Amino acid sequence: MIIVKENSPAKAWRKTLATLIDTKSPTDDRSKKLFKDSVFLLELNNSEKENYDVNFPMTEEEINIINEYLVYGKKENEVIHEWTKKYRSRLFIEDKQIDRIIEYLKKKPYGKKAQASLWKQEEDINAKVAPCLQILWFQANNQKLDLHIHMRACDCYGKLLMNINEFVALQNFVAEQLNMEIGNYYMFVDSLHFNLKDKSEIEKVNTLLQK
Repeated sequence: MIIVKENSPAKAWRKTLATLIDTKSPTDDRSKKLFKDSVFLLELNNSEKENYDVNFPMTEEEINIINEYLVYGKKENEVIHEWTKKYRSRLFIEDKQIDRIIEYLKKKPYGKKAQASLWKQEEDINAKVAPCLQILWFQANNQKLDLHIHMRACDCYGKLLMNINEFVALQNFVAEQLNMEIGNYYMFVDSLHFNLKDKSEIEKVNTLLQK
């Protein structure tokens, strides 16, 4: 299991990438699509506003578009991540889960039921695009809003930094609606992995990050 504690999304991504490369955990992947795989836990206090790293294989503009779309539904035609479209639909449109969470926390700021669930077994078990994000749990803590994230899987190289940014953007949005400051961000991933097809690029990036 990989455990990372950091002060910004970019630092968290860099440290996690280097740690996963060095992990000795065996990858039992009979599909032969992965070359590293581990359970992952991140604690982020986000005190340093370094959200992007130039070595990440998406542009900062692409990430910002994804953030804006998830929270506000803007520029859908420019969103390159199909999973974010599903997150937006299930959190804001189909069941209005974020609206319900905000109303709940306005009434019970320290309640323990401010949770959103994204998995729909009958639809997702065989779907080509199924949510990697499973559960979001919001919790007020010392007048700040913490967010706990549970994902079933995440591509450490190609998606982790994007995911942290979009979910922190959502945390900021909910905190603003509650007139709270943003607190800590906790992220648990059942399978944080590298795809075999990206191995050469990952090794190049890791070399650059070590300099």
